[in-house]
Amino acid sequence: MTDPARPEPLDALLSAVAAPPALRRESFGTVPGDGPRPLVGRAAELAAVTRAVGGVSAGDARMLTIIGEAGIGKSALLAAARRQAEEAGVLVLEGRAAEHERDVPFGAIVDALDDHVAALHPRRIEELGPELAAILPAAAAHSDGMTAIAVPTTAAERFRYHRALRALLEQLGRERPVALLLDDLHWADDASVEFVLHLLRRPPRTACLAVFALRPLAPAPQLLDAARNAPRCEQLALSPLSHEASLTLLEAVSDRELKERIVREAGGNPLFLEEMARIMRHPGASLPPTLVAAVQLEVQSLPPASRMLIDGAAVAGDPFDPELAAAAAALDPLDTLSLLDELVAADLLRPTGGRAFRFRHPLVRRAVYDAAPPGWRLAAHERAAVALAQRGASPTARAYHVEQAARPGDESAIALLAEAAGTAGDTAPATAARWYGAAARLLPHDQPDRRATLLVPMALALANAGRLDDARGVLIEVLTLLPAGPTPTRLAVIAACSGVEQTLGRHVEARRRLLVALEDAPPEAEAMLSYELALGCFHMGDDSGLRTWASRALERATDAEPALVAGAEAMVGVAQIRAGEPATGLELLSAATDRLTALDDDALAARLDASFLLGMCLLLAELPRDAKGIFVRALNVARATRQGHMLAPLSTGRTMGLVGLLDLDAAAREAEEAEEIARLQGVQYQLYWSLWTRAWVHWERGETTACERVSSECAQMAATLDDESVMIRTGRCNMAALRAAQEPEAAIEQMLDAGGPLLEQVDTEWSSWLLLQLVRAGVAAGRIEDAQRWSDHLTAHAQRMGIAGTTARALMAQAELALAAEDGRAAALLAHQAATHGAAVGLQLDDVGARLLEGRALALAGDRDAALTVLHRVVADAAAAGAMRLHDAAARELRRLGARVSAEARRATDGAAGSGAGRIESLTPREREIAELVAQGQANKQVAATLFLSEKTIEHHLSRVYAKVGVRSRTELAAVFARATGGE
Repeated sequence: MTDPARPEPLDALLSAVAAPPALRRESFGTVPGDGPRPLVGRAAELAAVTRAVGGVSAGDARMLTIIGEAGIGKSALLAAARRQAEEAGVLVLEGRAAEHERDVPFGAIVDALDDHVAALHPRRIEELGPELAAILPAAAAHSDGMTAIAVPTTAAERFRYHRALRALLEQLGRERPVALLLDDLHWADDASVEFVLHLLRRPPRTACLAVFALRPLAPAPQLLDAARNAPRCEQLALSPLSHEASLTLLEAVSDRELKERIVREAGGNPLFLEEMARIMRHPGASLPPTLVAAVQLEVQSLPPASRMLIDGAAVAGDPFDPELAAAAAALDPLDTLSLLDELVAADLLRPTGGRAFRFRHPLVRRAVYDAAPPGWRLAAHERAAVALAQRGASPTARAYHVEQAARPGDESAIALLAEAAGTAGDTAPATAARWYGAAARLLPHDQPDRRATLLVPMALALANAGRLDDARGVLIEVLTLLPAGPTPTRLAVIAACSGVEQTLGRHVEARRRLLVALEDAPPEAEAMLSYELALGCFHMGDDSGLRTWASRALERATDAEPALVAGAEAMVGVAQIRAGEPATGLELLSAATDRLTALDDDALAARLDASFLLGMCLLLAELPRDAKGIFVRALNVARATRQGHMLAPLSTGRTMGLVGLLDLDAAAREAEEAEEIARLQGVQYQLYWSLWTRAWVHWERGETTACERVSSECAQMAATLDDESVMIRTGRCNMAALRAAQEPEAAIEQMLDAGGPLLEQVDTEWSSWLLLQLVRAGVAAGRIEDAQRWSDHLTAHAQRMGIAGTTARALMAQAELALAAEDGRAAALLAHQAATHGAAVGLQLDDVGARLLEGRALALAGDRDAALTVLHRVVADAAAAGAMRLHDAAARELRRLGARVSAEARRATDGAAGSGAGRIESLTPREREIAELVAQGQANKQVAATLFLSEKTIEHHLSRVYAKVGVRSRTELAAVFARATGGE
């Protein structure tokens, strides 16, 4: 019998197992013998699983995250979810991340979905688009050449792959509920993790259960943060088993003293309890120093040939196929089947179905791998790489083994790793960066130029993966490899590095780097460096520096740099407008627009940031129609030339312009894409900008719940961001302004705290909109004197700027004060003038908003008929644009006047839509989805539950649907759908 007081306690054994990250992995819910591992002491967790499965069976989408240390029972709980789902008739799709596949894009997702997709009809796969074929081998095999079609995405737009996978789950879920079970996500590749994050933010819109199991290691913080805000997602944090439950798991151990010692030392960890029980089949057996050593003892007792095969299997991976394991072990494949039977009989390996086998537990595989001689392992990886090459395996599949075994200077290995990196660039940029780095490490030390050639795309991949600090570090390393002196290549890398620093908000460092480079730069490089310095001033809100450096860039630029000239012209133009010289500024903006429009796409792509600058400057000059064309073309060029880093700012800028044009449906789509891109790139500045812009869109669309959700995330982010960027300060003011109607006093204080007493610290042009909201909040709070002061400042600001939109907002502020003074006639005149100014430059948001103000003023003045005419038109125009905030406000004013929204106003949204089918086509995807459910007879509560939205949001959407389709009831809506689809 083992002495419980012996000086080699189990805590040393356990800590040795728990410490190495490579060993922390539990079995997939099974123990030796038949049947699943008994789930002891997990009643609460099993109840959560039962609730989730029941919800999915009822048609909902539910999610569970299971998190806990190695061996705590995550996989066993996942297995219980599988059994319950299968018993409920749910289609179960299981996948598991593997340590050796952490660099294979979507490895865990392919493991879960590929076999099922292989059985689908090709037409169903084609419906999901080429993105699915780019992810799943089975989809590519059935796509009839679909993969030959260029997938319209860059690394920054890899959210389109996530949408395709989600669409697959939705397609499957329309036939029967689906359960996606993913285990060991702590080993998952970046692409798989990004897809899980996407699902948590945007769950499938059909009956779907998603269960994710992982340890509290990266990426657990990301997943748990997303899960906290995910609808219908429950988190299960597994704690150690109780003393009684632990004893229950050790029923096979007859010696009570030994049993108590194991329970005490195992600390409630089921895996440790079971593995110890396994290796102590006899009460008197001595305890090995570690579990790893115990596994090695099991392996050492094998016959030599079996030992060679299991060593080869450990190199091949987990799971593995016998032929690859045989190749790694240098065995004849024909001899492996009997050897496999021996290993299965010894319960070291287990069949998984088909030709694949896996180890009893990852601990077994790791112990076998670590026990193999290092030199033998190198040769085994090399043999595995050769076998995969003979099979025609992709560079990505071979890269893992090549990296392990490649010799420095191996040109074929360098080429393969670089090719693997290029292949992974769009779907998994972090993996691409890893392969570029591996290839660079194989290069001879005396080839710095070749090393730089690999490190530059590595930096781009890191940037696309959101690892901008790492990208900056690589670019700085490239600078150490390049020859000293102001060579064109070196200056280009300096510009790229400063661009990354600007994005990171490290403006001072970027400026210092550029100024140093400018000291000894040749004349032909001065324009480019001055331009980069001006760009930093643009982001920081430094008007003086903006004018100085942009003017210098314009002076030094040559005709060979037309895009740079256009960007500099745009920045000087905005600086002139801000300085009170609008005529000169607008002239420069017009010249820049003409210059960029005349360029072909290749020339435009060479400096795409010039298009972004021009588009933003046109927005700041309140010319949204001109900005729209610039942004649309720039986005197309960015996608065609794979400049993913430009997509988030371009999409966010376009969103802002679309709001001004009151094209809110398009703005909502663009804002969602901008947010998805910014999340994938991990750039907090860009994400914050895209989020507060999206919150603004939700606010204008009357989507209160969505606006509050996005605003809440913005508020959390704001505490972590530096105020050095003018866009951050502007965003903080903007988020406060959206709450002004409900909490005017709090909004006022927050806006003044973020933007200064007169909002002088925010973006100069955006300040006019913010000052208008400040005036309205002041009136609502009864702070008339303050509101008058802010209005006077806005008026002076508008007179200095001399542009239409700012003038319109100054007039609206004056009208609000006139209304507060109950001077309806003066307010109506001011509002009418404001509408005229807004309409003149295509600012439909200001136009319709001013006409709403005019209608209120006319009603106060007693001119009911004129007020009704104006308000009915506002209702129609706002509904057609999806501007439900303005629509609802105008409808309330009509009710106060004793009038209802007229049939003419409802029909006014139809326009050229024509018949019912045409009107249906005018609906956004979300509106059509809601309309179809309502037309099928579902109540608002049912629709809200199906789509995971609030009933209030459904009501807002439905009001917009009624307005667009031109109906007044559910019955009429159903009739329109019946006629449009031939169902009548």
